[in-house]
Amino acid sequence: MKFSTLSTSDQLDALFPGHVSLEAAPEGDLLLRYATTESRSFIIIAFDFNVAGGSMGVRECAQINYAFDQARTSQRDVIFMINSGGARVTEGVAAVASYSACLREVVDATLEGVRVYSLIAKHCYGGASVLAASGTDIRITPEAHFSMSGWRTIVKYETELLNRDITSQEVFSVIDGLSRSTVSNKFMLVEDVSESIKKSFDSVHAREDIKESLAQLDARLLSGGNRAVVAGDDAVSTSREMFGKEWDGSGAFFRARECELSTHAEFAFASDEFAKADSVSRLTSAIDSLNHEVSLVTIFVSCQSHSPFLEDEGQILSEYFSGLVIAMRKQQRRGVCFQTVVFGDCGGGIFVSLSAGSSKVSVLSSARIKVLPDDVIKSLGQQPSADRAIDELVSVGLVDEVLPGDWMPTVAM
Repeated sequence: MKFSTLSTSDQLDALFPGHVSLEAAPEGDLLLRYATTESRSFIIIAFDFNVAGGSMGVRECAQINYAFDQARTSQRDVIFMINSGGARVTEGVAAVASYSACLREVVDATLEGVRVYSLIAKHCYGGASVLAASGTDIRITPEAHFSMSGWRTIVKYETELLNRDITSQEVFSVIDGLSRSTVSNKFMLVEDVSESIKKSFDSVHAREDIKESLAQLDARLLSGGNRAVVAGDDAVSTSREMFGKEWDGSGAFFRARECELSTHAEFAFASDEFAKADSVSRLTSAIDSLNHEVSLVTIFVSCQSHSPFLEDEGQILSEYFSGLVIAMRKQQRRGVCFQTVVFGDCGGGIFVSLSAGSSKVSVLSSARIKVLPDDVIKSLGQQPSADRAIDELVSVGLVDEVLPGDWMPTVAM
């Protein structure tokens, strides 16, 4: 019997006989376990796709935070057994706020030396894929799916916006485990058999150097991953005026032409369309290569969501978002403060990544923050939630402050 066809409980029994529950763990739909092999001990975080599609809501994010707190205390490695559709969209912005804090916790733990492994035997979409990409490595079966957007969303946007006649099988050939393992060395292909997967956890893999990892992501963009790169707006240099000053950049990424203080860097991620791998990579590189004098970075963002196109999924878009969070949190460890200012529509992977990486998130009262674009929510069989009053975003912990709609930045923020 294939490992992927087993229930979550049976998968745990097959890989880690004698596993026990974490004591005093908060309630939620995830299974938290202590487990040991002949040579190693782990904390297991297991998702059950049969319960709300394995999605992460407020309670589940609290469970993950608790598990990582225990991992730090007990000096155990962590294994995500992921079978998940991502964030729980039915809980709206409260789930986004919890997920953002959870992603920050995972990245901080990895920077502190906690090894985080992921096992994907079937489904890993949305926020779950960014969690997995933030870790040391990913074990994946050949037919498992790994992507930011669900395959139906990809087909919808490729068909309606790009006028491409695309099949589900074409999408699967890009997002399945076999393809992922050929594009990224973070992915380890394993047979869909319990014994094969169990043996894979006997070996220890060193975490890749961050600069080396980011360099590999840049190189992947040049090679095209497993999709041909289509030269478009992201390859064209341009300039624009925002907040009373000139900005230079390409795609969605811009940097201020002039900044009054050498200790302050200003970037913008602004697009009427989607956050693509190229632009996310440029922002990440700019953050990773900050001058050591810089102590404050302000990032202005207006971008509705992450790209739902197969070209970007061919690059493994989730790795670019995890790389962005890692670069921001790494700089914060040396004392750099990040403030993200949302000045337009924003949501999806670009918002949660910037939110997870930031010290402070501000939003103009004229802006809107969404879990995902409304038509994506509908394609998932859900009804879009009504826009929350902007002040409520503070109460659920999604943002730290609301700024007037006519706000203009000053040097001292």
